[in-house]
Amino acid sequence: MIAWALLLPMVCGHFDLSIGSMANLGGMIAVIAQTEHGVAPLPAIGLAVLAGLIIGFVNGLIVVGLRVSSFIATLGMGSVLAAFQTIV
Repeated sequence: MIAWALLLPMVCGHFDLSIGSMANLGGMIAVIAQTEHGVAPLPAIGLAVLAGLIIGFVNGLIVVGLRVSSFIATLGMGSVLAAFQTIV
């Protein structure tokens, strides 16, 4: 799944440097949903995928809508996600 998420921007000629942070955040969301909120495994995985889709959509808006370099935009998003993971 991560390879597919990385393949689409690469085919379009862009980079996604936030893919590792997004994968880590998805894992954290799934684990926290299961352990602290009692969510079943499949819905927890769905929440993680939904979070990844939202983050990817925001990355896309920044790159396409604001015309920021994909290298800079996804590097910044990776830093924001890493900071969020440290806080949580």
